[in-house]
Amino acid sequence: MRRREFLALAGGVAPTLLAACSGRPLLSPLEVSSTVVRPNGTASEAEARVAYSLGTRADVQVELIGPDGKVRTLRERQTRAPDRYEIRFDGTVPTQDGGRRVVPDGEYVLKVSADDGAGRRQERHASLAVVDADTNPVEVQSLQTDLATFSPDGDGKDDEVRITYRLTKDCEATVYVTDEAGAYYAIDPWTKRRAAFQSHLWDGTTGGRVQGGKLLPNGRYTIHVDARDAAGNFSSATTPVTIVNGGIARLEITDVRFTPIALIAGGVMDVRITVKNTGTVPIHSWGPAPGYTYSAPDESFTSIRDPKDPAKPQFFERRGVWRVGVTWQNAPTPYPLRWGLFAPVKKGDGTDDWDSHTLAPGESVTVLGHVRVNIHEDSRQVRFAASVVQEGVGFGAGAVGEQIVQVGW
Repeated sequence: MRRREFLALAGGVAPTLLAACSGRPLLSPLEVSSTVVRPNGTASEAEARVAYSLGTRADVQVELIGPDGKVRTLRERQTRAPDRYEIRFDGTVPTQDGGRRVVPDGEYVLKVSADDGAGRRQERHASLAVVDADTNPVEVQSLQTDLATFSPDGDGKDDEVRITYRLTKDCEATVYVTDEAGAYYAIDPWTKRRAAFQSHLWDGTTGGRVQGGKLLPNGRYTIHVDARDAAGNFSSATTPVTIVNGGIARLEITDVRFTPIALIAGGVMDVRITVKNTGTVPIHSWGPAPGYTYSAPDESFTSIRDPKDPAKPQFFERRGVWRVGVTWQNAPTPYPLRWGLFAPVKKGDGTDDWDSHTLAPGESVTVLGHVRVNIHEDSRQVRFAASVVQEGVGFGAGAVGEQIVQVGW
């Protein structure tokens, strides 16, 4: 008997609940914070907040009806749960190309439509006035790169791509790339910029190699420039770029020897430096070749002259190539004594080919150099140290293998 009473009671509750749900208002009246919007970037009435509540689950769409009767969609039709919601109207509407534009001055109607899918549909309206609108939008023009394809592998050739574009108005702008799957990678964050031509160097990393950014994989990417002005106008532009042969160039010192550690001024000290390619790409090098003898402190790698033209240096800071370097506590320049990792390959015409020989990832090489020491310190002690040198970039290893050498005279 109790079971029958329970079933009868349960059977009577459901219609009551359904009746209660159907009796709730589907869409509440709109609550408007301000009926005037001034989208010009300087006024306090920059936006109007329009709030509403849903009494039941429904599909909601928000539209703006202009003085000319034109209807613009502010929010696409979307299913929403019963709750309270807010629309912020800043005087802009979306464009077909993904931007936003400030609408002209005039009287507008904001319409919210709700449909519960069970036959109930309701609309609410709010009147809004747009005044003092800045309808002159910022535009991103002439976006291009100097290379369609680049190879950020640290060899000094096409390691970076230059991105240039023009902004037609003072604004904030950001630069980023997306891969073929649509994943986002930052290049330059939102920054205030003047109405002028802009330029960025991109090294293929997220946020920049200097900041520890990760190198992106080889592949095709799209460069994006987004810009927004103070009024709310938003514009963007894109251009393609491809990364090939990308990788991390890294050279580490595994052993350093300075011998002898005591000599008379004018004597020759041997330098033996062993390095290993711990990166992911082959490493290029340049001269002077191992075995070259410097006279310190009077000579450096820049003082070696071109035998064909003594007015020119034979070896200078050629960006991207790697060498080993030696310095001492009062050296006139950073690591003035430098040697290549290997000797050049002789071409058929007798000239030197430094580029065909590379140090592959995982390979090691020992570089032997010589220094005729004419360094005079009051303490008669000279502190030598070695490092790897990535020309045009820096001294990745720092000072390694410090050795005090006694120099008598």
